[in-house]
Amino acid sequence: MLRLLRAEWLKLKSYRAFWLCALLYLISLPGLIMSLHTFNIKLGGGTSIGFSFYHFPVVWHNITFIAGWFNLLLYFFFILLITNEFQFRTLRQHIIDGLSREQVLLSKGLLVLIFSTLSTLLVGVLGLICGFTLSDSPPTDMALVTQKIAFLGAFWLQNTAYLSFATFLSLIIQKQGFTILFFLIYGIVLENLLRFRVLPEFSAQYLPLRNFGELLPSIFNNLLDQPSPDGPATQVVVVSLIYIILLWGGSWAWLKTRDL
Repeated sequence: MLRLLRAEWLKLKSYRAFWLCALLYLISLPGLIMSLHTFNIKLGGGTSIGFSFYHFPVVWHNITFIAGWFNLLLYFFFILLITNEFQFRTLRQHIIDGLSREQVLLSKGLLVLIFSTLSTLLVGVLGLICGFTLSDSPPTDMALVTQKIAFLGAFWLQNTAYLSFATFLSLIIQKQGFTILFFLIYGIVLENLLRFRVLPEFSAQYLPLRNFGELLPSIFNNLLDQPSPDGPATQVVVVSLIYIILLWGGSWAWLKTRDL
């Protein structure tokens, strides 16, 4: 496993776009989340949106929801990373050098776990900083701090699910532009078409990207200081885990039969 990680690191450390994207991510994500301290919209009747954005425990739901949308950049970068393997034929070279196809796929899986974990750690640190320093009423009870921290786990799972989907598409399509385009078209057009025009409601609720998105439901109730869940629904978590297994199973089946 260390050999696989070392091989991936050797490719990443000489990849200038990786360092540029990492720097952009480390600067822009904290900047975006912390800038919401000044986000305040007055509604009728004196209601204010943005007033309790950093309060514990809803801060975990709020920042993971915002960061989840921001992580589209992370998914697109991962697509570029994998499709480059085909463009520069490094995937074939790994096989020639003695790696099995299972090891090649495992190396991508390890990258997914590392990217998801590092992103989650960053958001977790931001949640603590924002909750303790930017909240109008910093907490004194640690039970309140951890009450909705399950959303941090949901954020990790969502990242893993979307990156697994990105990996699967990248292996199948192989072209950078076409893979990103299909990712967007499927998420924005095709899945919504299936959901609202083709499939019955019972089946539509199990579409992959819909489930991944439901791991971090809308924060609208939080912004209006209305009751909200303590974490994602169990069904959504289970279905997302099943899709992750299916996506990696499909990736493995493709690599086993594909002439690289």
